[in-house]
Amino acid sequence: MLFTIDRKVSHFFEYFTDSPTKEAVKWLPYFEAYDMHLRKFINKKPLILEIGVSRGGSLQFWRDALGPGTRVVGLDINAECKNHEDDGKNIFVEIGDGRNKEFLEYVVGKYGSPDIVIDDGDHNSPSMRLSLNHLWSNLGDGGVYLIEDLHGVFWQEQENWDPSIFEFIFNQIKGLNSRGSRGNVLPTDISQTLLSISCYWSIFVLEKKKNPTAACALSSSAEGIDTVAVTN
Repeated sequence: MLFTIDRKVSHFFEYFTDSPTKEAVKWLPYFEAYDMHLRKFINKKPLILEIGVSRGGSLQFWRDALGPGTRVVGLDINAECKNHEDDGKNIFVEIGDGRNKEFLEYVVGKYGSPDIVIDDGDHNSPSMRLSLNHLWSNLGDGGVYLIEDLHGVFWQEQENWDPSIFEFIFNQIKGLNSRGSRGNVLPTDISQTLLSISCYWSIFVLEKKKNPTAACALSSSAEGIDTVAVTN
């Protein structure tokens, strides 16, 4: 099957094809999201939490693609995934449930607030909601939270589908726009520090800003710029 992607432009695609010695699986459209939202972390020594370790290749990929000093912490319930840990290369694995608040608090307490969170776990709507709710407050300012493999929600028989992750994200979009709604929409815990939400094929990307820009309307004229409206 033919596909088109410019490896000279896509930093992350180039590393994915050239770097890992362990197996990893990434869907091709994801690299567009990575290049758009994660380039700012290259060579900035970010801390990454990835829910779901599998064969370990993704942990190595992130460490290599984001440069020296990057720390990658993989979370998985499978004890065998501990074999993919390589602390000499800043690759760590913690065994536990990435949906469990106490376990996540332990991980954040041990490693610090993450700059990037990648949910590549069981692709189950309730699970994805739980992890996002638990980890958002610990995500660093300017941090990025990615929820991958959204199409996995539809892998079960149709009567067992639970697409509530889409409804949950839509509620965050509404909350983000609560300012200016004249009180008709309330913010959510997440939306109060939410800069943006982007939707790609099978992936949501949420970016955090602890002190969002004031929602005020500006008027520009020959006399200068005036504030004409401020929303709460």
